[in-house]
Amino acid sequence: MATYGIIVKKSDGDVQIDGNYKNFALKQEGSTAVGGGDVATINFTDVSTPPIVALRPDTSKQVCFRKLTKSGGNFVSGEIFCDSGSFTQYWATFIAGAAAALPDYGLVIRNSSDDVIFHSDDKHLKIEGVYAGSLVRGNDTSNITVVDATNYFLLTDFSAGLDMGSPNWIYETRGVRKTGSTTIKLESFLCTVGSDIGLTLWTDAYQIIEISI
Repeated sequence: MATYGIIVKKSDGDVQIDGNYKNFALKQEGSTAVGGGDVATINFTDVSTPPIVALRPDTSKQVCFRKLTKSGGNFVSGEIFCDSGSFTQYWATFIAGAAAALPDYGLVIRNSSDDVIFHSDDKHLKIEGVYAGSLVRGNDTSNITVVDATNYFLLTDFSAGLDMGSPNWIYETRGVRKTGSTTIKLESFLCTVGSDIGLTLWTDAYQIIEISI
């Protein structure tokens, strides 16, 4: 916690703003048409620092975020794994610090390095819930009750195990699917990648973060 400057706390004592940390703000919301394959690319506005990429779960397809892609010094896209089929994937990116242009009026807070850590025109990431548990390979969780299943969700780790090698390179992974207005599931599924994605390891432990704006 900062030893000087402004400190903003919630009613339960959690720090929302101080001089040491930058708040995450919405950079972009978008959608990607997935055309039936198991791998899709999310193209977003170039950013120089790695963004948080959160996904809104689909009702019929399991989806997980795999990696960011960097080009020319900026992060330009992300890759998702999904169950086969055509659907629209909605997503959002968040960056630390100012995401929008600084306002002509309102509140702007800077740290000792003169970096903007908060301003009132930004839409800031709000954590609605954190859901953790264990999922053995080849299984699904029971329904997980959330605040609102139309929010964005972040599966904090990518977990996959090789199911079949060359030439198809099929991996078993896990993704989030919407099952009701306030319920989601984390489900195992097979993803045909077409190439070796390198050393992977299935880990049973998982953590899902629910995000609103």
